[in-house]
Amino acid sequence: MTSTATRQRPGWSPLALAALLAALSSPPAHAAGGARAAEEPAPRSPFHFNYSVEIPLLVGSVSVTAIPVLFQAESPRSEPAPLTRDRVFFLDRSATYYHSQAAANLSYGLTAAIPALAVGASLPWGRKKWAESREDLFLLSEMVAFTSLTNQLVRNAFRRPRPYLYRKQRPYTVSEREDLASFFSGHAAMAFALGIGFWHIRDIRSPEDPSNPYLLAGGITAGVAMALTRVFSGYHFWTDAAAGAAVGTAFGYVIPELHKADPEQPGAVAVAPIANGGLAVSLRI
Repeated sequence: MTSTATRQRPGWSPLALAALLAALSSPPAHAAGGARAAEEPAPRSPFHFNYSVEIPLLVGSVSVTAIPVLFQAESPRSEPAPLTRDRVFFLDRSATYYHSQAAANLSYGLTAAIPALAVGASLPWGRKKWAESREDLFLLSEMVAFTSLTNQLVRNAFRRPRPYLYRKQRPYTVSEREDLASFFSGHAAMAFALGIGFWHIRDIRSPEDPSNPYLLAGGITAGVAMALTRVFSGYHFWTDAAAGAAVGTAFGYVIPELHKADPEQPGAVAVAPIANGGLAVSLRI
């Protein structure tokens, strides 16, 4: 088999996005608004946070996810054994024929646009308080960090060859670690996590807002578009994209749900340390 010298264009880094969101969510409440903030206290938040527990979890997730990235250069590049399409799951077999540069370019655009829109729309525009933006950005940073960690653990456990490795003339030559990291699609997972997560945060804060169904539709559309471009560009199988969509949707929905502060709302959760060194978790369903 032959391979070209073309390298896969690097996508956005979930680690960098998680760090950015964490930084944006950390300024003190008095940083914006000054005296006006003192005169106009922020309304009671629908979310509850235990930062003494969640910040270490967030930092730990980002750190564990970063380890393989930092050591990637130490992994020697070697040609994998010849691969045949007959061994590919029948629903995935068509993906081994795809290699669209237009789809790849569109995925790069979505990779930049989706996080930018989620972060930008979460900033304190109009009547929105910085305290609310800080909470929203912290929730988004948890979605990014935990989705990235899950993706890193699963892809290193499965080591599934990417679809382009089944082509005689391979369009990409990356690293062995990336060539065997098809399952599951991290791009699809992150797009769904941010799209569904942004909608669910807004839906919890303003359940009567008539724009909420449109936000949900927009988040799903962005996630589906990302998943399709990753398949048609030759980087992922259909099942990779579907699994990524499921994982991203789960984190995007569950993380805001578990932070609900109102005891009368289903899904309220409390996490606190206990005397013997463990954690006590209470969940109201």
